[in-house]
Amino acid sequence: MNNNYGPDKFLINELILNYQNKNYTKTKNIAEKIIKLFPNYFLAWKILGFLLFQENKINESISSLTNATKLNPKDYETYNNLGRAYLVLGKLNNAEKAFFKSKTMKSDYFPAQYNLAVTYFKLGKFIEAEEVCKTAIKLNPNHAQSYYSLGNIFVKLNKPYRAERAYKKAIEIKPDYSMCFNNLGVIYWGLGKFEDSEKNYKRAISIDPNNLDAYCNLGVTLQYMCKFEEAEDNYKKAININPNYPEAYSNWALTLMYKGSYKKSFELSEWRWKTKNNKNKKFETKKPLWNNENNKIIYVWREQGIGDEIMYCSMINELIEEKSAKIILNCDKRLIPLFKRSLNNNIIYKDDTAISESEFDCHIPMASLANFFRSDTKKFKKNFNGYLNYNKDKTNQIRSTLTKDSNTKIIGISWKTASIKELAQFRNIALKELIKSINGPNVKLVNIQYGNTTEDILKLKKEIDIDIVTFTDIDNFNDIDGLASLMAACDVIVTIDNSTAQLAGSLGLNTKLLLSSAPDVRWVHKGTSCIWYNSVKIYRQINLGDWSEPLKQLKQDLNN
Repeated sequence: MNNNYGPDKFLINELILNYQNKNYTKTKNIAEKIIKLFPNYFLAWKILGFLLFQENKINESISSLTNATKLNPKDYETYNNLGRAYLVLGKLNNAEKAFFKSKTMKSDYFPAQYNLAVTYFKLGKFIEAEEVCKTAIKLNPNHAQSYYSLGNIFVKLNKPYRAERAYKKAIEIKPDYSMCFNNLGVIYWGLGKFEDSEKNYKRAISIDPNNLDAYCNLGVTLQYMCKFEEAEDNYKKAININPNYPEAYSNWALTLMYKGSYKKSFELSEWRWKTKNNKNKKFETKKPLWNNENNKIIYVWREQGIGDEIMYCSMINELIEEKSAKIILNCDKRLIPLFKRSLNNNIIYKDDTAISESEFDCHIPMASLANFFRSDTKKFKKNFNGYLNYNKDKTNQIRSTLTKDSNTKIIGISWKTASIKELAQFRNIALKELIKSINGPNVKLVNIQYGNTTEDILKLKKEIDIDIVTFTDIDNFNDIDGLASLMAACDVIVTIDNSTAQLAGSLGLNTKLLLSSAPDVRWVHKGTSCIWYNSVKIYRQINLGDWSEPLKQLKQDLNN
């Protein structure tokens, strides 16, 4: 048969009819027969590519669809199907190009617009994703998944109220949309609306009793509502459904720490490395994890933020002394001068420089040391009174610069955090509100806040004519050792929950910690004392976002 001619009408009709009736096995046989006889027949390649995709033969599908695009470069459906195949393989740039071609050829073709929005989202192009997703919604305003995707985009763009509206619209179209209720719960949790969050998670679970994310998220919300038993029950339910679900164990660890159950918390926290949203970079090596052996060369590597490094370094000397260990310590380079003054003299320091496996016997992430050295509350007291040492000569020099009057009370202040963790925005306090509560006769205020504070301080001066001393010779962000000396020159440190609080506590300084009513789990859920640092006194909000009560208590203490 001459391949320059196409198949007869009977064969074509049989192909199309079986395809339309979803007789896919027969359709595939006919398509393959046509391609064998007429390799340039576009429709057979297009349909075969679709059928191979349905069979999850993705690479074969791509090959078939690519042939179809060569035979007919103007068929928008083929490019859309090709994009879907690339999307399954995670070849996002290829998928983007295919979907973009499809929607360019036919701008009112909904599948290409929607799929391109999904691809942009996966690529982190959230602004482009928003624009295209809105176009998709205009084309198909009753597609619940599009509103769900738009809600997810708004979350990434930090537009929680728009995300809320998008999720609600999706639920209006599809009332049994379990994941939408779950994501609404996440939105309300991030806004500090814990009751609304709880309600939506429970609705998600009632629709889908196997919604693992909803169980875990509900547990965290109940944690901040101090419903600990109910929180733990939800983690257990998730684990019963999937015994290898890391989020359940990791969130359970946080709840246990929040209520002060440290031993099991530290054990379960090892699941953090398997969670899908873990942002910590794991050290890759063939060497084993340290497991309480003696006389080893141990590479201890950092994770989480600089405040966590400061807190967990409290165990380094214990590791050396109790286990006769030699330590190579990976830490933020800003901490090395302070650590060198304070920790064992034989420690070798690494910041971001490479390390050879020949240099150590085993390794451990810094936070995991707590499994061995903070397994009960008595062990916390070994470094309870401070364990880092500031430069005393520099501190004395700074103190003499600040005042020669023994009656002057020097208060170092820090009022905001740069943390992007959930609920971190509730840690911050307006500078004006803080100063009005702590300023008084014979008080000198010193800026120990990291980052750019010029605008805050100038605004304060303009509004209430109060000066805050800023030491321009010390970079509060990069010169941590200098900041430690500056803080030690103060009589009192007043700070919100940020790395400044960790540094002040580790130095054993008189520290007043203003704490949100939804605090980081390290500060637990109640009390004025802190198990990590004896010198820190906690002033807790009663209602989220309302600093009036803790500031009132703080003012009374400062005036006594």
